[in-house]
Amino acid sequence: MLALVLTYWGALTLWGIPVPLGKCVTLVPAVLCVGALPVTPVGLGTTLADFILMFSMCVPFPIFETQTAVMLAFSFVYYFFGICALTLIGFECLQALRRQS
Repeated sequence: MLALVLTYWGALTLWGIPVPLGKCVTLVPAVLCVGALPVTPVGLGTTLADFILMFSMCVPFPIFETQTAVMLAFSFVYYFFGICALTLIGFECLQALRRQS
C-alpha cells in the first residue's frame, strides 16, 4: 500500500500538483478503497470522482473549474496507465503459465 501511495504522490508531483505527503498517505487509501467497491465497472467513475473531490484543492490554479479539469485529466491518464500496467503484468503471467505447461 505504501508503494501505491508513493506512486500516486510522485505522479501528482510530476503533474505539478503539490500534495503534501501526509495528505496523500491519508487520502489515497480511501480513494483506492472506494474505487474497489462494485458500484461502477472497474471503479472508473468512483475513482475519478474521489480524486477530484479530495485533491482538486491542491491544484495551483485559482479557478475551481480549472482545478477540477486538471484533476480529471490526471485521473483519466493515471487510471489508463494503471490499466495498461495491469494488462502487461497479466500477459507476462499468461506467458509464464504457458511456459510451465
